[in-house]
Amino acid sequence: MDHYIILGSGRGYLPHAAAPRPGNAAGGLWIDAPDALDRVHGRYETGQITAEQAERLEALVRDGFVVFQAVPDKAYSGEIPEMKFRCRDLGEGLTSWRPEVRELAAKALDPHYFSRSVRQLIFAPAIVDFLGLIFETKALASQTLGFFRGSGQESHRDTWFVPFSRAISFAASWIALKDVTAGGGELFYYPGSHRLPERYFDNEFRSVSEAFRINSTNTLEDQIQEHVRELTQNTRSFGLKRRRLMARRGDVLMWHADIGHGGEATSRLATRKSIVTHYCPRHLIPDYCERQATIFHDHEGHVFTSRIYVGQPVGD
Repeated sequence: MDHYIILGSGRGYLPHAAAPRPGNAAGGLWIDAPDALDRVHGRYETGQITAEQAERLEALVRDGFVVFQAVPDKAYSGEIPEMKFRCRDLGEGLTSWRPEVRELAAKALDPHYFSRSVRQLIFAPAIVDFLGLIFETKALASQTLGFFRGSGQESHRDTWFVPFSRAISFAASWIALKDVTAGGGELFYYPGSHRLPERYFDNEFRSVSEAFRINSTNTLEDQIQEHVRELTQNTRSFGLKRRRLMARRGDVLMWHADIGHGGEATSRLATRKSIVTHYCPRHLIPDYCERQATIFHDHEGHVFTSRIYVGQPVGD
């Protein structure tokens, strides 16, 4: 009990499986505080961060994203038989590799578990340096998505579908493995949309998963579509411009947990090879850790795990 009061509650952990999430878990990182820009300026003025770091932090606070230079498509060739994919055109569940995943809007799930080079990529020095600034600690990578083509996904916020013990205390990276060309299912996003009004599932939950945990009879599909419509409407009402990420190979887009984004329509004539990763501070957890046994692995002081795969991760 003492440990829970001192640490667990502040991390958003549940006291028991059916408990509501602690109220303080709704808060975000320091970058979401009203005085976040003042904190950035103060850290720069007192020599805690460099001018380049200050510029990147200002962009994340102001716009909800920042792009900088950080630096395998084995998953899409069938060379990793254990790899699972999600592709709506092939059904709602998970599927093993088949040739069609190279032609459709598919996601390879957690390729970091099968490739040391992917782990080195998602924990590249420039990335973990920036994560350290916003997390103020080492990072935990809990989910990666490997794309051969674009996702074709409608506008959404990651907080809806990627829940952590603290609802918005996470960030994501999008790493270009090749130059992005027009018509290749480009990533799109709305600068500043992380500050738009938030609607909750069942009027109180930031994520679909959390709402379903408390009220498992609700499919929430109608609410998801209403959230999508409202997000699109709000971007127009507040005059937010839709941008496409025309990244060069090695570029990294780091984005706020609540920024609105999605994927343009996919094309069979162009690819969009990329890796998306979701990170949180290493003392927090993705919510699936509350429902299943989870193994955590070390990567130079940082941590990675997977909801899908168990056992020892594979190296190249």
